[in-house]
Amino acid sequence: MPRARFPTTGNLATVFSEMPASVRRYLVTGLNVLAKLDTSKVASLIPLALSTYTADVPSDREFDRLAKEFGINRNQVPEFLGAINLITSVLSERPESAEDFVKEAKNAGLVGEENLQNVKQFAELAIANRDIIKKQIDQEEVASEVLPTFTYFETTIDVRLTFSEEGRIERTMPVALVHIDRPSV
Repeated sequence: MPRARFPTTGNLATVFSEMPASVRRYLVTGLNVLAKLDTSKVASLIPLALSTYTADVPSDREFDRLAKEFGINRNQVPEFLGAINLITSVLSERPESAEDFVKEAKNAGLVGEENLQNVKQFAELAIANRDIIKKQIDQEEVASEVLPTFTYFETTIDVRLTFSEEGRIERTMPVALVHIDRPSV
């Protein structure tokens, strides 16, 4: 899932008002899909949201599976994933409560009064899992960082053997040895 990050400084009203129009349209559609989910499925969304930080762009087969699993239109799956990704991302970095998030989302026209229950329930779950979400985001950011320049990189695979008293090979264990040399900083 491609990651879309935008500044989340200031109050939530500012964050929502400064959101790019294309992200806003995407989020409105995703929040409306979330709002219409069977309420019993909302609890299973945190692991799905976490997967949006590490997974590649889902395949057509994955989109079909998610559409079936959540009872939504297949064409709405990207917006749905984007909305849960954005909610978890924003709430992992900010101190607001679920009530504050829902109130500001409603005031910004991102979600209607009739669609607040699931959005609030998911926001509460995101806040309850804030540390896990933050750790996942941090891990993804480290994995995405540019690596230093290497001047030399070599790997070797050794096979370690354990022998029985009769001299037969009892166990084997492959061991990777890596030598990395980089310019001094």
